[in-house]
Amino acid sequence: MKYCSHCGKKLVDLGKFCGKCGEKLPVPLKNKFESDREQKIEPTRQLKRFVNFFIDAICLFLFNFLLGFMLGFFGFARDQSSVTYRWKLYILGSIVQFLYYFIMEFKWSKTVAKFITKTKVVTENGETPKATNIFKRTLIRFVPFDAFSFLSSSPAGWHDRWSGTRVIDDKKSKKN
Repeated sequence: MKYCSHCGKKLVDLGKFCGKCGEKLPVPLKNKFESDREQKIEPTRQLKRFVNFFIDAICLFLFNFLLGFMLGFFGFARDQSSVTYRWKLYILGSIVQFLYYFIMEFKWSKTVAKFITKTKVVTENGETPKATNIFKRTLIRFVPFDAFSFLSSSPAGWHDRWSGTRVIDDKKSKKN
């Protein structure tokens, strides 16, 4: 607990001035909850974000490869030269990508890569994201050049900023 250096009153509010004498406080006080929350939402490093992107891309490639192999094995891939076949594959791949990110981040706040790098998705307030946050986040991944948004000085990409989410280091995973 802090006390005013001028009058000695116990300071409980979060203002910039003492409530009794009006003396300006050197630094605005923050309660423990606010300082914990600030620590909790410190974004992870951009290198980890790149590793997450790379690992998730490999997972999606492997899953799409297996799905394509199974479709071909069971005879669903007959006329591979047509333009409509290629569009169907593109749409199927996009659906797989959407479901991969949406289901994993909604259920566990993590994808396969985030499990490996011990990171997770949270809201800007440090809370578990809701389905609407994850839905927006996943849709925004389809915006062209979203991956290049990480080349700026901001640690958050477009799919983070526009959906109100952040990727942070998962402190619980590190303890286990």
